[in-house]
Amino acid sequence: MEEERAESAYKQKMGSSFKIDDRIIGCKVYTDTAWTNTTDSRNNSRKIGIGIYIQTSENEEETVTLISTTGKSVESPLRAKATVVQVAAEISYRIANNQITFLVDNLILARAPASRNLLQVAGHWQIRSQLPNYFPATANIQARVFNIPRELIVQAHSCASTSYRDNYPLS
Repeated sequence: MEEERAESAYKQKMGSSFKIDDRIIGCKVYTDTAWTNTTDSRNNSRKIGIGIYIQTSENEEETVTLISTTGKSVESPLRAKATVVQVAAEISYRIANNQITFLVDNLILARAPASRNLLQVAGHWQIRSQLPNYFPATANIQARVFNIPRELIVQAHSCASTSYRDNYPLS
């Protein structure tokens, strides 16, 4: 039964949407960001909150990794979300060996890496400069990106909000 669900999930076209995430097996990486277009009064610079929730299973044992940090601000929420996926790709490459699925709440962002060819990317122009870093980071890990409802990335959003509010630097 689980193998059928997994096979069904991996036949689905990358960049498409899932209403629920239970059909996906392997390493699931949920990403979100906290972003506002204002200046932070503490250090007079803009920032983004980064939240990454990584769920891996091996031999029926589940491991969860939560990452909260801040990053340099970007011009738009879409670029902020692309930054988080790029960071998550770099981290996931080092902790999971294959079958990594990135789950995002933005359909444009889910579809952008699907082509694996920068000249054919149908994604928004704002994230094109970040895709050359994403492609090599995910080339050897069978990474896929899907869009899921915002309600399913609650843990990643909580990490992003906390890091944005409390100004957690990456350590």
